[in-house]
Amino acid sequence: MKQKLKNGLILALIGITVISCKKDKILPINNITNTPTESKIPVKSESVTILGDKLENPYTVENMQIAFNQLATKSQNETLEKTDLYVRFLPKNSAELKVLVEDLELDLWDTPVEYEVKEYGAYYHDPNLPTDNYTWQYTTVKPDFQFPNIKYEIVNELFLPENAKKSNISKLVNLEELEFTALQITNNLEKGEVFGTKAQKWNPQGYIRVENYINQQTQSGPISINNIVPVKNVKVRAQRWFHIASDWTDDNGHFFIDSKFKKNVKIKVIFKNKNVRIRAIRGFNVQQMSHVVKKTIGEFDYSDIANVDYTFFNVTDLEAEEKSQWMACQTINSMREFEVYSNEDGLPAPVKKMNVWLTTKITSDAAAPMIHKIGTTPLMFTIVELYLISSNHPLFAAIYPILIDFSPDITFDYDRKYDALTSDRIANTLYHEFTHSTHYKKVGNGYWLSYIGYIVTNLGYGDGTANGAGRIEVSETWAETIGDIYTDRRYTVNSIGTQYTKLMEIYPYYDWIAEGIMYDMIDSDNYYDTYYNYVDNVDQYTLINCYNAMDDDVVSLVGFKNRILQETNNLQQTEVNDLFTSYGF
Repeated sequence: MKQKLKNGLILALIGITVISCKKDKILPINNITNTPTESKIPVKSESVTILGDKLENPYTVENMQIAFNQLATKSQNETLEKTDLYVRFLPKNSAELKVLVEDLELDLWDTPVEYEVKEYGAYYHDPNLPTDNYTWQYTTVKPDFQFPNIKYEIVNELFLPENAKKSNISKLVNLEELEFTALQITNNLEKGEVFGTKAQKWNPQGYIRVENYINQQTQSGPISINNIVPVKNVKVRAQRWFHIASDWTDDNGHFFIDSKFKKNVKIKVIFKNKNVRIRAIRGFNVQQMSHVVKKTIGEFDYSDIANVDYTFFNVTDLEAEEKSQWMACQTINSMREFEVYSNEDGLPAPVKKMNVWLTTKITSDAAAPMIHKIGTTPLMFTIVELYLISSNHPLFAAIYPILIDFSPDITFDYDRKYDALTSDRIANTLYHEFTHSTHYKKVGNGYWLSYIGYIVTNLGYGDGTANGAGRIEVSETWAETIGDIYTDRRYTVNSIGTQYTKLMEIYPYYDWIAEGIMYDMIDSDNYYDTYYNYVDNVDQYTLINCYNAMDDDVVSLVGFKNRILQETNNLQQTEVNDLFTSYGF
């Protein structure tokens, strides 16, 4: 659990006086070299997608057969067989949706592909269904798919040329020409769309970026610094009809989808990767909270397909769709940075497929309960209410089952003032929580249930005297150490007026927790330790030494000290004992 910084600390560090009527100085946004690509179809936030006319599906077996018969010779009497099924599911609750997206790992979309789109919104809801019910979820599956006990309909049997490349059909006709002909006979060709040598295609590619925000503290007052930076390791999906392909952005925010398209390509950013699936509690569309955060950035034609450029900007409205997407960008970037830094330090890779919840509704700053990974436990229900949403919230009854079915591993409350919700502070908190997750990975369910059980029982950290407090000391000290080191590594300019590790040196204790003691074992600067009468002559330990010592039977900082000495052949034993004694151990 990550706590907020001490009140007034930043101001005290740099010796400035708060004047309530003084406004922040805003610097021009730096590093903007991108020209946003314009979508051919309007995209509007906080709205429902608007559909137009229904189109004839060119990919049905029947229409593909007609197209094949036009192209084949009389001797080529071949009957096409379905390659896929176009289906839709109607989950009645979040538990059924979980079966579809997590157990079966289906790639679902809420908008039927056989309709024109007049305007893209945040989501689509079938007008024939009650607004407080889940809407139809569309996808394709193979003909031998075993359907779960969830309401579904087979919309069409399909013949998808890209899935028939090894069939006998591919030897008889050109599959690209077959697709073109099917589009033609069903009146689905776009103006200027041709087949042959002039029919150029493009790989969807481009850049996804985000506006980072730093509220730098200076002697003359705060200065807002807004830089455009890459969004790293986020999924980008391209789709036209049933032609769907994806890629993940690299560390420059660039994606390249290894599949070619000509026109009408819908590009969507989906905030998930191998490590995290990011959801958000915001607004009042409860069903959308079951899905990871997504953003349709537009529909593109011709060369625009290969020049997509989109930036997520920060906004002041905490409940806005744009704010949750901006927070998702900050979160997925922080995870990528944590992964890279952990690798640099020889620490283990992040836990895979964590559920991360971002919200303005929760009752705790941030936490790593790891409930999704632990599985069903009697503590789950209490933890969800403690960490995510209180029982007196007006939407509690509707949201609560979703939080149980997609239970949190990491939570983050971003209900705070605009100038306090800066990129470096967000990263610092998330590095801290991700560090908890790798600690959990090492010590297992039993240790972590005791850890979160203590927090639930004591409604936080307590005063350090209750049974189990030692686990809090070990876990919080380790998470604070990594969080501050990684924040300094990422942000040479930050919003707190000094380095995060220096802040920990100045305030090595948080309440009763000796948050600075592990950092003192690896740093070479003991200026503040001398000032506060801590004896820090330890300088030969590494982060991996500390991590290795945090076994599942290490339930106090004294136990940590004994284990790390044991594992390092008593490296600097006298100095380590002096350090721990000066901290009161």
